[in-house]
Amino acid sequence: MTMTQDNNRGLTVAGNFLAAGSSFLTNLPLNNVPGCYDMINVASATLKPNAQLEFDFSPLNINIPMVKEVRLKKKMKVLLTIGGKNGYFNFLNGSDKVTNFYNSLKDLYI
Repeated sequence: MTMTQDNNRGLTVAGNFLAAGSSFLTNLPLNNVPGCYDMINVASATLKPNAQLEFDFSPLNINIPMVKEVRLKKKMKVLLTIGGKNGYFNFLNGSDKVTNFYNSLKDLYI
């Protein structure tokens, strides 16, 4: 957990949430994160072979609908890392995969 001071907003409380479950929020579904947090750093999404986002480590604790719920209903900012320890981005060899990747991000954040 980190706290930062912004003169325009006041105090911001941020926490790290790892899809693998080795964080301060161990075995807690993302949509049950306490309301005191303003920002959640989510690590890490992976990519399906077609370059769409997924969370394959612990899908019961984190998934795309949960990220959307936290963002929209709880009004928390969600920062997302993609790739993780063994992630790679070799999907840029086809426009269909680039489009899939963009659309999965767009679906998550818009």
